Amino acid sequence: METMNHEYYVSSEIAKLLEKAGFDWKCRKCYNKGVLFDMEPDEIRTQTPQHSSYDVLAPTLEVAQRWLREVKDIDVYIFPTTNNKRGCVYEWGIKTFGRALWVEGQPYTNQYETYEEAQEAGIKKALELILKKGE
Repeated sequence: METMNHEYYVSSEIAKLLEKAGFDWKCRKCYNKGVLFDMEPDEIRTQTPQHSSYDVLAPTLEVAQRWLREVKDIDVYIFPTTNNKRGCVYEWGIKTFGRALWVEGQPYTNQYETYEEAQEAGIKKALELILKKGE
């Protein structure tokens, strides 16, 4: 998970899963050989394709989460909870059509120190479910 200007971008691994699931929204960032770069504007890419190649699009976590909700009807939600040993931690859940998806017997599998870590883990699990189902 990369951050620039307080925006959190999906990891290269999640970006590849998004591509396999059909993600095609415009992005300001991309990955090229695992490194996060600014996307060239469309007009520059068409004029100089040799200098504007990229491996995969890199949306922010919020854009990936919104794409899952709007395109795949899957809502990844994050919620704070308390842990007696660590104080506040974050967990994730997945809903589709208003019903919770039970993943491996639980709506969530781990607790995370930050909202963004939980968000990325939930997005990853949602994408794995989509790809496993073959949508």
